[in-house]
Amino acid sequence: MPGGKTVFVCIIRFKLDICVRGTALVCGQRAAVIIDRKRAGHQHIPFFYDIALAHHERCDGSGYPKKLTDNQLSTEQKILQVADMVVALVHKRSYRKPMPKEKVIAILEEKASKNKLKRQVVSVVVQSYDRILSLVTEETAQVLQMYETLNRQYETISRKYNI
Repeated sequence: MPGGKTVFVCIIRFKLDICVRGTALVCGQRAAVIIDRKRAGHQHIPFFYDIALAHHERCDGSGYPKKLTDNQLSTEQKILQVADMVVALVHKRSYRKPMPKEKVIAILEEKASKNKLKRQVVSVVVQSYDRILSLVTEETAQVLQMYETLNRQYETISRKYNI
């Protein structure tokens, strides 16, 4: 997908042409499936859904929902799998704290060594880890600020009308 089309898919925002060349990967905050139709064009929507639906697949066929293997997965799907895992590991969960860089990298490399994640994608993430997280912070700051504002407004309205 040349041309730098910006795509928002489920958990990740990335530029497909950059990712396919393996020079950078930018993962983002968890969000609903949103596709920038102005840039991507309606004809590409099924392609993006196919990418999003495969984010829990694994190259060894152990993932879900279809138990796809490496040769059945596109490069974009393999990128999303790694990005999804990075996002899950670096963010706080109700049951654990965010994981530090060293732990995230160790988990990614272990998964790649067991053929669960594509080695080439993991290598790009490991080599560019600090830049990726820096870009994530920059790219998501405005969205997070809007979310926090909406959340405060919702709380105010809820209190006012006893919702």
